[in-house]
Amino acid sequence: MKKVNIKKVNLLNTFKLNRFERPFIFLFTLIFFVIVNLIISSVSLRLDLSNGKAYTLAPATKKIIKNLDDIVSIKFYVSSDLPAKLSPLKTEVGNLLNEFKKENKKIIIINIFLCRSFLVIGQKTCLNTMAK
Repeated sequence: MKKVNIKKVNLLNTFKLNRFERPFIFLFTLIFFVIVNLIISSVSLRLDLSNGKAYTLAPATKKIIKNLDDIVSIKFYVSSDLPAKLSPLKTEVGNLLNEFKKENKKIIIINIFLCRSFLVIGQKTCLNTMAK
């Protein structure tokens, strides 16, 4: 078996790209990575390594969501000025709602409202930040 010296490997010669100019190769590489990024971003690759699969829907929950007969509308109201300790909770609830939506896109409608509280008790203004 012939040993290959990695220091002497020239990718341009290997792939017969030495006839192209460097700007063309750069542009081709950039377009290639953008296309690969678009393809990968459309695929949901989530890996739950937590104890007891805490961030994964149970099979029974998935079955219930898939067998829904009527449209389910979920409204999630969240404050924009949450304490720092509760900020991860906002993300976790959003991710959970997205998991619900992924299981049954036709039936589940999710609205996330970003609310900002004022000094007047009970008066809030909410912006619908995401209607899915």
